Amino acid sequence: MEEEIVKKNSRKLLLIIMVISVLGLGGCAGEEAPQTDTLKDVLEAGVLRVAVTDNNGAYSYIGSATNQLTGIEISMMKSFGEYLGVTVDYVILNQDGLVEAVMNGEADLAIGRICYDGIMEKDSVISDCYGTGNTYAVTRRGVFSATLGAFEEQTIGLSKGVSPDVIKTTSEIRDASRKENLTREEAAIYLENGAIGGFFCREEDARYFMANPQLQAQVITNLPQERYVAAGRADAQALMNEFNKWLIQATEDGTMDQWNQVFRKQ
Repeated sequence: MEEEIVKKNSRKLLLIIMVISVLGLGGCAGEEAPQTDTLKDVLEAGVLRVAVTDNNGAYSYIGSATNQLTGIEISMMKSFGEYLGVTVDYVILNQDGLVEAVMNGEADLAIGRICYDGIMEKDSVISDCYGTGNTYAVTRRGVFSATLGAFEEQTIGLSKGVSPDVIKTTSEIRDASRKENLTREEAAIYLENGAIGGFFCREEDARYFMANPQLQAQVITNLPQERYVAAGRADAQALMNEFNKWLIQATEDGTMDQWNQVFRKQ
């Protein structure tokens, strides 16, 4: 136990020294003030603040038995915190608030199904991808719906959780109208009464409808997969480098596979 504590403290000290070296702290008077660095702030505070949702399928959710935040991403962040030698505090938000929490300084990292574009990338850093997700179309059973073309000249429904890419792409379906930001319950009613021909959603939403024998869910093959990544402000590059190093290690030693097997069975 003592040896493990020494190793963690040694890693934390080494990271602090690396950050100080990179930023040139301790320079002569009159030099320009060093730029802020998220990794340095995290190590000095001893706390990593992570923005996350509590309804992200197997990745992050509230466990029914414990009523506690759990999932693949929660196990990831706990392990990454141990790697850095810090504790982890979670800022639980809706999907569309994750990036904003990072950019306004409420969180050090956001993790999840982060949607971003070229403009955001200029002000932020993005980690390596640790997972992918598909967009599903829920329809009445027996209806072919594997491509966007199947919904031409129809009214479609969109879940609150779909990405901006899905919103943009579905807006280009020929002669299709849309009902946006539908809940599962609203979508079920609209599907049953024929008000919509399909409901576009993510995997965890699609599972909700599988108990209904009249409905089916199919992956939309001509929509790009969504990527699961961590995102930080531009000054979080050193922190993101450490996250990517940790991710490589957790992938190569099989830890990520173990978490996927555990949480995707629940």
